Amino acid sequence: MRMSSLVVLIALLVPGIGCARPDKGPPSPPLTAPSTPVLEADHGAIMQADAGAVSAFLQSDFTICDAKVLATVWDLTLHDAKATIGQKITNMGRGFALTAVDSNREAAIQRGLSCDYHDEGLSYEDAERLAAQWNQTPAEAKITLQNKLMRGWAGPYLSGADEAANDYHEAPVDDTMAQFFQSHYRYCDAQLLSRSWGVSVSDAKSSIGYKVRSGIDVDSYLDDARKEHTIACAFHENFSMEEAAKMASAWGVGQSEAKVLAEQKLASGNHVGIQSALERH
Repeated sequence: MRMSSLVVLIALLVPGIGCARPDKGPPSPPLTAPSTPVLEADHGAIMQADAGAVSAFLQSDFTICDAKVLATVWDLTLHDAKATIGQKITNMGRGFALTAVDSNREAAIQRGLSCDYHDEGLSYEDAERLAAQWNQTPAEAKITLQNKLMRGWAGPYLSGADEAANDYHEAPVDDTMAQFFQSHYRYCDAQLLSRSWGVSVSDAKSSIGYKVRSGIDVDSYLDDARKEHTIACAFHENFSMEEAAKMASAWGVGQSEAKVLAEQKLASGNHVGIQSALERH
């Protein structure tokens, strides 16, 4: 009795003895890594695209300070900020990239944005040339240039950094000034932005011209400035007597009253009302 029980127990425990086990088929092959390293391949593609975006940034007229603007506000590394600008230039155009940077300048400045002329490849000799041009000391010129960098106005000066002082920025700055005078914006608008941004009226005009040329909405900057500052727009600083006659005719009033209305409209930012009157004749 004990021997037969022992035989049964051995048959159950030892494979191949006693009842056959159900056939489970051949054993599954061991799990192996895919033949193509997918993650590595994707990473390589990302790196290639990233390098292309940075290259687009470096070949553009955007500055290192522009990249610092996005890095500061969007919490990016400087490299990633360059790539972001480059991607926007490549995929959506320069104007879109410029709007992204310009719309974040004030926030970046409030968060302590710091731009150095050395970052832009300028030397002390460049600072000396700018100092002579601006009638400042080299130390003052450095500060002026850094402020222009933060405000996005330094492009014309950087583009001529290796030129003689008298040719240093004439063409680019004249171009932005021409854009300002060809636009519907007036001296009072530049005066308002000058006060809001703490810069000269000339720099404000140049900035308006630059933004007009680049397709950036200047009115949004003026609207923000009007929330903090009030400007009295003198007619003689903004319009001609010929324009006074046109507005008087369009509005059905005398020229004296037309001047007052023009000053009020300009101070409130009603450029449409002014332009429609001027274009009616």
